Amino acid sequence: MRTLFMLSCVALLLAACGTIPEPLFRVTPQAEVVERIDGRAVAIVVSPTPRPTSTPIPPTSTPTLTPTPEPTATPTEAAPAAAVIDDPKAFFVQLANPQRGEALFSQYIDAVGFACSTCHNVVGDEVKIGPSLYGIPQRAAERVPGEGPYTYLYNSIHNSQAYIVPGFENAVHMPHYAGLDGSPVVLSDAQIYDLVAYLMTLNAP
Repeated sequence: MRTLFMLSCVALLLAACGTIPEPLFRVTPQAEVVERIDGRAVAIVVSPTPRPTSTPIPPTSTPTLTPTPEPTATPTEAAPAAAVIDDPKAFFVQLANPQRGEALFSQYIDAVGFACSTCHNVVGDEVKIGPSLYGIPQRAAERVPGEGPYTYLYNSIHNSQAYIVPGFENAVHMPHYAGLDGSPVVLSDAQIYDLVAYLMTLNAP
């Protein structure tokens, strides 16, 4: 009797509530969604979107700089060093006075009857009686092997016959100015050094 009563209650409840409405959508095990659109059931398959898998980027190696070899200079044959001549007269000439030497060069000397400038040109290559002294510093360094320019010029005044310039063997010989061979002492050593100091200023360009 009790069971019959309960069944009756359930029947009344169902009749009052009507039919249980079908859900608007359902998810199928295959992720299928069913929707009702305008009374029609439409199935929408939802495909699971795979998570993007990031491709691992290989670590970038630190760039290494390749050292550029420094250009090496092409070895050139070194020019032979000029022989250094120890000129014993250089010290004394450097203490001398070229201005006094220039004045003395143009001074008439009674003991010999002329001045140095009477026979020697100093402004060009023109020859008077003796060799031109224009550019004599360059030539004096090469006249006598092993003899520096200061010593050469000193000897050319002190002992004019020690070296005869080629081409002037038959020219009027320059007299000795230092009392050699019985000649009078015309110029002192100090005056000769002044003359040499002046001659060393007669460089040719």
